[in-house]
Amino acid sequence: MSAADTSPGAVGNLRDTLMTRADPSGQNIIPGILQWLEMDDLVGLCAPRPTLLVSATDDHIWPANGMAAVTQPAAAIFAAAGAKDWLHCISVSGGHRFYPDETWRAIEDLFGHAEA
Repeated sequence: MSAADTSPGAVGNLRDTLMTRADPSGQNIIPGILQWLEMDDLVGLCAPRPTLLVSATDDHIWPANGMAAVTQPAAAIFAAAGAKDWLHCISVSGGHRFYPDETWRAIEDLFGHAEA
């Protein structure tokens, strides 16, 4: 497996994130989606592949507490797929941006091959 097999990014329940924001162009709208799935289901679809979730404490779109709400049910899906150790989550201090250093460290930890 390579770093390309991971999914670094921020997550939160759709009903608490994307669906609370105006979307005049309709790019984030799938009618009735919450009748069928939520973000934990989407994260669960990554199992059994290694998956990394990253959220920042002060992110106004994808706050870290939203990641925590998604992680527990998604972890159950990973466990059922025999991949309980392949879902990793990190929370970083800061706002809505990419955290390359923290993300790459977490990817190295996820794959267990961090160089000395």
